[in-house]
Parts: sequence; structure tokens; C-alpha cells
Amino acid sequence: MSKKPKQNSERVALLDDYDSDEDDFFLKGPPKSSEKIQAVQTQVQDVVGVMKQNIDKVVERGDCLDDLQDKSDNLANGAMNFSNRAVRLRKKMWWNNLRTKIFIALILIALILIIIISATRKKN
Repeated sequence: MSKKPKQNSERVALLDDYDSDEDDFFLKGPPKSSEKIQAVQTQVQDVVGVMKQNIDKVVERGDCLDDLQDKSDNLANGAMNFSNRAVRLRKKMWWNNLRTKIFIALILIALILIIIISATRKKN
């Protein structure tokens, strides 16, 4: 038993008056050779192609944005590290400067004491 008689019987049951010589638009669809249909199919294919390109561009843009986000995070971390090192260096330099000033002050005090002591010995 072939499928053709079964399909025909289903069509007859669905459509009540089935004529095998007529093309049934609802079951077979429009004729394939129609120029309007070809034009619409071409337009649809063009639109699908453009949409695929747009989706590819959006995905690439998303990748670029992710890369940019990673770079900005790295830059922010680098800036924070730089800031922390700058603070430590500033404190270290401040202590070095303070030590130098204290050392110079001690030398000056020692020189003044030596001058005062030597001046008081000469008077005696």
C-alpha cells in the first residue's frame, strides 16, 4: 500500500471535494516559479544576511567591551598600587628628611657647645 492513496484519502476527508488535477494552494503552497515569491525570498535572504552580520558585529562589540572592561580593571588596580607605593615612598622620604634635619641640628648643637666651652675656658 503506497502513501499516495492514503494522502489522497486524508485530503478528501479534510477538504470534502478533492480534485487530483487541481493544485491545492493550502496543501502544496504557492507555485515555486512565481517571480514575486522569488523576489520576496531574495529579500528575505538579504535581510537574514544583514541580520547575521549585525549579530556578528554585536558579538564582536561585546567582546571588545569585555576586553575594554578588563583593561580598565587592570588600569584601576595599577593606579591603586601606584597610589599605595607613592604614599609609602612619601612617608619614607619624610622620615629620611626628618633624620637628616635631626642629624644637622645635633651637629649644630654640638658645634655651639664646643664654641661655648672653648670660649669659657679661654676666659679663665
